[in-house]
Amino acid sequence: MDRRFSIPYFITLAGIPVAAGLRIWSLNTAVDNLGMPVMHRSIYALIAAAALYLLLALLCAVRSSCRETGPGALIYGRGGWICGALASGMILLGAAAEFWESLVAGPGISAPIMLLLGLLGGICAFITVLHRRRNGARYPAAEILPVVYLLVKTMLNFKNWSTDPVILDYCVQLFALIFAMLAFFRGAGFVLDQGKPRRTLFNCMAAVFFGAAAMMDGIHALSLSAIVTYGGFLLWQLPVIWDLQAGPDLVPGDSK
Repeated sequence: MDRRFSIPYFITLAGIPVAAGLRIWSLNTAVDNLGMPVMHRSIYALIAAAALYLLLALLCAVRSSCRETGPGALIYGRGGWICGALASGMILLGAAAEFWESLVAGPGISAPIMLLLGLLGGICAFITVLHRRRNGARYPAAEILPVVYLLVKTMLNFKNWSTDPVILDYCVQLFALIFAMLAFFRGAGFVLDQGKPRRTLFNCMAAVFFGAAAMMDGIHALSLSAIVTYGGFLLWQLPVIWDLQAGPDLVPGDSK
């Protein structure tokens, strides 16, 4: 496959402004006179775009030519290293910002735990980036800890969100967390020689789309933690998608 051209990667890049634009539109228009979320054509447009994007992601995954299941599938070049390092820093900043916001609102017992997990997750993500850049020895713990952070974060956030009877308030962020968690989990599988390129590609592409939409929720709510956290999850997926080179073969008989 020609590594200079990746159909899934460019579909993913095109999906970012679509998801962000439609989410901003829905946040500004899909409300009633009391400010409560309601069904609006902007919501239907977002649902339709998400469904089409997920279908394209599924087609890209099905037609994937990558069969590598070990660490060799993810070896970052300069661009991938920079993107992964920025993502790691944003995850660290997001954990710190979330802790600060919890202090302002009234800290709960989970706040320091999430701060610790977030900081460790961001540090481990950066260690993972270094090893993917150098193609050196990989440490499963460094790749699995961010998954633990995302799992706990998803569970705690859903516990808080589930008290809200209006699903439209949190469904985008919930999908963003779920797909990000699955993407990190699938990515960690390669260090154990248990990588699933097709499933990883689908989850990574979905995580980018919903992450872009969730960032708009953060902007709308003026939440720095949401903006940088979902932005970090989004950036993390881009070099993974590029490295998997999962588009249909462009050169017959030439595959990774």
